[in-house]
Amino acid sequence: MTEIGRSNYLQWCRLKGKPTCPPMVFSFVFATKTGTLRRVKVSTFSQVTLSARPDDQVTKHHLAHEPLIALTQHSYQATLDDADHMAGWQLAEGVRRRVFACTPFSSVNDAAAWIERITGTNFPQATQVVDWAHAAEHIYTATQLNWPDQPAKSNPWAHAQLDQLWHGNPTAVATAISGLPTEKAAQEAGYFSDNANRMRYAEFRA
Repeated sequence: MTEIGRSNYLQWCRLKGKPTCPPMVFSFVFATKTGTLRRVKVSTFSQVTLSARPDDQVTKHHLAHEPLIALTQHSYQATLDDADHMAGWQLAEGVRRRVFACTPFSSVNDAAAWIERITGTNFPQATQVVDWAHAAEHIYTATQLNWPDQPAKSNPWAHAQLDQLWHGNPTAVATAISGLPTEKAAQEAGYFSDNANRMRYAEFRA
């Protein structure tokens, strides 16, 4: 879609009522009956609603003023095609859901480069966020590389890095991981430094 086309759709969306958003993109591998592995790429579009956080869910990581987030009105687009072919179908579903009228508009995904690329191309106004579960998983991967099966040592270090990440300091996490004496430390550290702009969690929660 051209920029003129995007602009026209945006004007149309504003006239047609309440938009629904945001998209999430992910993929998974499955085995066919013949044993061949195929990768399915999926986009899901949902509407975000907020509600007050119950007292029993208030913790040091989930403050009282931070609302609960619920996703509703889901729709899906899936394909076995490559990322560039998927991009066209993703954009079509986004247009159908009138996401160009969403303000604010976010896209929460893992840190795969192809997801960042096609989402940025289709929805340049979207704030892209690396989902917390994937980011946390990389912290635990780093701990296991350095302290395999040693929770007494690995857990305190991991929790300290999770605190840094929660407060929007992925660069500090990258620095801490790069200091670990393991061969794959640079790779895991690079995950956080390369995606730091999409891990500004404190800012995203503000």
